[in-house]
Amino acid sequence: MPGRKPTERQPSSVRPNTIGMGRAEVKELLERMSTNGQSVGVDEFRSFMRWPLMGVTAGFQLEENSGFRNKQSLVVRNISNSGISLLHSAFLYPGTRCRITLPLRDDPSKSASFDGVIIRSIHVEGVVHEIGIKFDKLIDSSMFVSKLVTLKSRPEITKPKNLNGRVLHIDSSQVDRRLIEYFLSNSNVHLSAAESLEEARSLAKEPFDLILCELMMPDGDGAEFIQWLRNQCIDTHVAIHSAIPSSQARDKIEHLEVQGFLPKPIDRTTLIAAMTDFLSLPKAEESSKHSLALDLSNPTVIQIVDLFKKEIGPLIDTLGDESARENAMQLYSVALRLQGTAPTLGFEQLGKVAARAAESLAATMSCEESAPQLDALIESCKAARAA
Repeated sequence: MPGRKPTERQPSSVRPNTIGMGRAEVKELLERMSTNGQSVGVDEFRSFMRWPLMGVTAGFQLEENSGFRNKQSLVVRNISNSGISLLHSAFLYPGTRCRITLPLRDDPSKSASFDGVIIRSIHVEGVVHEIGIKFDKLIDSSMFVSKLVTLKSRPEITKPKNLNGRVLHIDSSQVDRRLIEYFLSNSNVHLSAAESLEEARSLAKEPFDLILCELMMPDGDGAEFIQWLRNQCIDTHVAIHSAIPSSQARDKIEHLEVQGFLPKPIDRTTLIAAMTDFLSLPKAEESSKHSLALDLSNPTVIQIVDLFKKEIGPLIDTLGDESARENAMQLYSVALRLQGTAPTLGFEQLGKVAARAAESLAATMSCEESAPQLDALIESCKAARAA
C-alpha cells in the first residue's frame, strides 16, 4: 500500500503475516535489523549457526488448555538447530509454549512442525517484536534452509572439545585431508579419510555421523556419489566441501539431499562452527534397536542365510532381464520378496533398498523412471551375495 509506514498494519483480513508487511517491506526491515545489529539475546551463549530464512512465514500457535490453537502467520528472521527467531505484532511472555510449522526446503507444499518455548520477546520498532523460541529438541534446520557456510556465518562461541562424532572426509588432495585433520585435532571427532570415490563407497557403509565430500574427484563426480548414497538408502548427513562458486553450491544443495556447503579455503574457527552445527543434527533411527534379524550364530539360521545368498544370483538375473523387458510388475514382485526376507536374515540394507525400489515401481509402474532404484537394488544384491 503506497505511502504506508513500514510497521503500520493492514486490516487483519488481508495481512500476509501478523505485522502486516509485504515481501519487499519485510526484506527492508530484516536488512535494517541486520545493519543495526538487532538480535534476540545477543549476550546469549550460542552453539549453533543462525541461518536467515528470507521470504518465509511460519505457522505459529500458542499452547492453550493443553492444546495448540489459533494458528497465525509470523515472519521468520532466522533459524538454527536449537531455535527460531520470528517477527510478531505483539509482546509474548517468555515461558509460553508454542508450536512452529515451516514449509520444507525441497518441497514447500509439505511442512514439519516443532514444539518449543518462548525465551525472548523484544520490541524492534512500531508494532514489531522479535520473538526468540527454543525448540524442545534439536532439529535438522537444513530441512528448511540451504546452509552455505561463509567466513562470517559463525556462532558467537564454539567449544572444539565438545565436538564429537564420526566423520568421513572424502578428498583426493592429501594436503586438504591433512588440513582438516589439523583443524579438528583439538576436538573429539573421530576422522576417517578416503582419497577416492571407490574407497568412499566402501567406507560409507559404516556408521558415520557426517560425510564431508569434495565434488571434484579424479575418479568421478562427488554429486553422483551423494546420489548413490541416497539410492543405497544410506542416510548419513552430508556436507559438500569444495572450491566451486557459491552459486553452483546453492544449486547442488537444492538438487541433492545434503545438509550444507563449506567453502575452500576455510579456517579453523569456521570449520569448528560448521561441524558443531552439522554434528548436532538428529541421528537417524538405528535399525539395530528394532532388528528383525534371527540369531545369525544358530547353525540352522546359517544354512538359511546360505540358501538365501544362492537364491540372490538368479534374482539378480531376473532384475536385469525384466528391466530390459520393461516388466514393472515382475520387478515389483522381486523387490517385495527381497524387502520381506532380507532384514530377517541380517541384510537390513538390502531390505531398505528393495523397499525403496518397490515404492518407486508401485508409484510409477515404469522401469525407466525407477531405473536408479533398480540399479541400486542390483548393486545391493551383489553386495549381499558376496558378504
